[in-house]
Formats: sequence, C-alpha cells, structure tokens
Amino acid sequence: MGIKKIYFAQPWGGLGDSLGYSNLPRLYHEKGIPFQVSFLNYSRNREIHNLVWKENKFVDVKPSFRIPNAGYIMFNRAHVNNSSYNIVQTINALHGFDPGSGYPEIHIKNPNLKKQRLSSVADLNAFSLFNTQGVVYDQKYTENLKINLSNDGTKILHFPNIYNERNQHDNSISITSIESLVSTLLSTDLFYCLNSGSHSLASALKNSFGSPKKIISFLPDSDIKNLKDWGYVFDNVEYDTIPSEKNSSPYLPVKMRIYKRILDYLS
Repeated sequence: MGIKKIYFAQPWGGLGDSLGYSNLPRLYHEKGIPFQVSFLNYSRNREIHNLVWKENKFVDVKPSFRIPNAGYIMFNRAHVNNSSYNIVQTINALHGFDPGSGYPEIHIKNPNLKKQRLSSVADLNAFSLFNTQGVVYDQKYTENLKINLSNDGTKILHFPNIYNERNQHDNSISITSIESLVSTLLSTDLFYCLNSGSHSLASALKNSFGSPKKIISFLPDSDIKNLKDWGYVFDNVEYDTIPSEKNSSPYLPVKMRIYKRILDYLS
C-alpha cells in the first residue's frame, strides 16, 4: 500500500457512522500499519469515541495532529460500486481490503449483563432518518408504534441525555450511557429498532456475543429496491418498512457541516 501509518477521520459523528469504519484498525494491523485517529475525526460524544476507537486494541490511542489519509476522504478518491456490499464492506473495499463479512467490530473486554433477560426491547430513535434525509420516518406512525409495542409488553428505550422525547412511556428503560445500552442489548431476546446507531451496535453485538437473539429493524418506505442500497443493513438483522414522509428541509448540524467541509477540502 505504500503507507507507513494511518491517520483516520470522518465527519458524521454518530455511533452507526463510526461503527461503519470499525474494521479498518484490525485490517491495517494485519498489514503491519499502525492506526491512529486524527484530531479531525468527529465523534458526537466521548462515549462513542471510547467504544469504537479507544477500546479497540488495534488503535494507537495517542492523539494524532496529522492530516487524515484514511476514512471519509476515500469516498472522494475512489469509487466502489457493488450492489451486494453494505456500508462496512464498501468502506473496506475503498481502503483496498477484501469486503469481509459486513459486520461492525467492537472490543468489549467484560460485558456487563443484566440480572434478568429482557424478552422484547425497542429503540425507535434515529437522528439521521428523522432530520438529514429527504425521505424520513413518519413521526406520528413511530409514536403510535411505540405505544402499541409498549402495550404488548415491549420495553421502550428512553434516552434522557440525548433526545427530548415528547412521550415517555411507563413501560420504559432509561439509557444514560453507551455502557447501559450495551448491557441492555446483550440481555435482550428481541430488539426492535429503526436504522440507527443502536441498530448497528445490536448487529455487532449479535455477531460477537449472540445477543440480541433477534433484531427487527424498520426502514422508511421508499423507492429503494435493493436492500443493500440503504448502506447500514446487516445479514443478521430482519428488515421491514414503515410509513415515511417527505422532509422539506433536511439539514446537517453545524459540527457535521464544518468537519465535512474540512475533509472535503483535504481530499
């Protein structure tokens, strides 16, 4: 490859976005190439950085102030067009590697399980597919879905530190950290979710630890015919569609726009 060291960055910041790149440290390690995270990498919070990068045994955790040479910028330098690849496989191929199995990687040494297993849990939050896309979930439908699932005995995940949710359900679990989210998912039999960071995390956990035992993810109804065109889709997840609506004013938060502009310029 002719590269002595990797300096990685991406501008999106979310948990699912970061997990999409999570194969790269191991793949470069297998080539004998050290992997560091550039100061231009964006993580929406410290917990995402810690879970995906700091706890990864293949990442040199010393802070790097070098310009990135891997990550998001590869989308501006190369092109991979394979309809059978998901986002993880596409990213691997863009960096010159075999596509692999398509599952995100996480490195958890001592997972903390709940004392009792949870039969059914749902997280119906998804930042990007409520805000940044032209076609998004129908919010009224998802709120009714929460109520219906809750009435059927499903525990609804509530994120008081992240989302200002309009309705808090009595049958809910408060998630105040990624560690508590991991613990909950590892103790869950059936997990309902949207196309979100917890969806990618659940797929990675199921692949590595066998739980959640079953994952059902809902995608917005759209004209997309090939499931893999959604990018964040995984073979150990079952998919269905729910009603969508047009988003007349999609937007990227300020920090995402800034990091994207910088990385586009450096490409």
